[in-house]
Amino acid sequence: MQTLSVPNSYEDYNQVSSEDYYQAGSRVHFKDELEEVSPLSTPSMEFTRVGRKRHAAVFLIGAFVVAGILLVAARNFKNSSAYGKAHRMSGHDGSHFSSSMLSRTPFTLLALNYTAAALADEIVALPGLPEPDSSFRQFAGYLDISPTKHIFYWYVEPDRNSSVLDWAAVPLSLWTNGGPGCSGLFGYFAEHGPFRATQHGSGLEVNPFSWNTLSHMLYIEIPVGVGFSYTEDETEYSIGDEQTARDNLLVLQAFFARFPHLRSSDLYLTSESYGGHYIPTLAREIIRNNRKRADSLAASETGVVGKTRGQSTPQVVRLDRNSPASDDQYINLRGLAIGNPFTDPVENVVGMIDALDGHDVIPESLFERWLTTCRAQGAAAADVFYSRPCQDLQKEMWREVGQGIDPYALDWPLCADDRKRRGGKQRKALLQHLWRLHTSETLRADRGESSSSSLASTAPAVLKQALWGQDKEGLPFQPCEDDYLSAYLNRADVKRIIHAKERINWEDCTNCVRYEAHDQDVYMEPVYRYLMDENKDAGLRVLLYSGDDDSVCGPRGTEMWLRTMGWKVTEPWRAWMVKEEVAGYMKTYENGLVFSTVLGAGHEVPAFTPEAAWELFGAFLQGNISHLRAK
Repeated sequence: MQTLSVPNSYEDYNQVSSEDYYQAGSRVHFKDELEEVSPLSTPSMEFTRVGRKRHAAVFLIGAFVVAGILLVAARNFKNSSAYGKAHRMSGHDGSHFSSSMLSRTPFTLLALNYTAAALADEIVALPGLPEPDSSFRQFAGYLDISPTKHIFYWYVEPDRNSSVLDWAAVPLSLWTNGGPGCSGLFGYFAEHGPFRATQHGSGLEVNPFSWNTLSHMLYIEIPVGVGFSYTEDETEYSIGDEQTARDNLLVLQAFFARFPHLRSSDLYLTSESYGGHYIPTLAREIIRNNRKRADSLAASETGVVGKTRGQSTPQVVRLDRNSPASDDQYINLRGLAIGNPFTDPVENVVGMIDALDGHDVIPESLFERWLTTCRAQGAAAADVFYSRPCQDLQKEMWREVGQGIDPYALDWPLCADDRKRRGGKQRKALLQHLWRLHTSETLRADRGESSSSSLASTAPAVLKQALWGQDKEGLPFQPCEDDYLSAYLNRADVKRIIHAKERINWEDCTNCVRYEAHDQDVYMEPVYRYLMDENKDAGLRVLLYSGDDDSVCGPRGTEMWLRTMGWKVTEPWRAWMVKEEVAGYMKTYENGLVFSTVLGAGHEVPAFTPEAAWELFGAFLQGNISHLRAK
């Protein structure tokens, strides 16, 4: 028997034949260590050949490997891409990450094959790039989860210039935005994707704090009807949390079928805002699916379907990467990260009003009246949401807030001009529900398009092309970014390149989704009980982070519902640091859940403080978030 060890790497130029790829063994060589992984996921493989007829093939593969290493090393030495230059200029040296992350070199050869469907989805020349060269590949198109449901996705490979990736185990992170009914592409183009749209959608600029320097990134537009996603059955636009979770699981399965080399990757679910519903319910759906998978495998071996012996509930097992029976259903869910999560409808509203008072944007007398009327006996849904006196007081508060103030980013400017108000629909979608007021015209004006309401009429007249403010990383915060990305994604040349339906007019949030109103009142605490208490064997890593300049889903509301869970705090409240400056505060609970604030950030944290968000997310993925804490 002869063997050939392929070195660890990122780059893929399809140097290995399909037969070689699927007959690869399961041993991985990293210098002095061996690691067991699936041949469909490893970035380095040992190929076993039996018989003389394969000797020539081994020789050719070795030649390809050497050539590939030299080619990619030369490309990295040149490192001429706009992305690579911007990444270096940002001072991204990975100094806050564990040293083990820096122990692997990223510029050798990854041998794997893409499916034909994946290659058909590759984005070959994204319009508007500063330079055509790029240090990663991208894929976009539709994942069909039923005969009528077609979900748009955008997959970004890890950046080969990243200095902080462990190329032996790069995780996969799924991202979707909230709403409900808002596009995950907002996260790509306005928060943590590799590029941001420029004014009027005329081009793209590099984001040096892109999360694809930390992970494979999968952006999806869900539920059906959001963004470029569509259905031929209009009844499917009526949807709620449970169906969305089932659909999201189908999206993941369809994605893994198209990119099978990612099947056994560690998966992290990420979102913000109403993602506080999307992500926990999807995690629950995945765990249920994994349980069914485990029971099915056990039944096939023992002939008995039921609970794992000695367990009150079926045991949650990890994917055996070498098991041929575990490669088509099981998902390696490792954790959740949710920004400014909408979790508890009452605590969110109570926390919002506390934050408005703390920022002195409502009169103290009005706040005192609200405390006496609505919280004298504690916060209850019947008082906060449904009693007429509380609604009247909240309406009055909203009028006070409406003098050109953004409740999602209290200290940041709005995007506005003297002709119309546009953008911010992700925020509007949630805020309309939270207030539960009858004055829908006023609510629609929050970062919305109506010019007839008090919010729009009192907003300061500014030019949309102005760049407002600078975060402490020196990147311009752009309040009109959603307008820019709408213009960009509706360009005909962009739609063609990303394989989107040209007839669909892309919007960051849609009105065609008829989301179940009752689900938006559901408390998510029982889902967290299921994930963290009832399924400890799942070993989920959970990060809840909140920009402290957001009042609507800010830290106060999250702290309040976390307190009701009764979990013991094991690492108390303390500052966490980026480049020797306070970036926020955090605490850790006995089950490993981390709650963190992000100093100065609004509702969409990476849009306001991209470097702090990058550091926090990277440490979370490494399971080493406590090292950010001040000593």
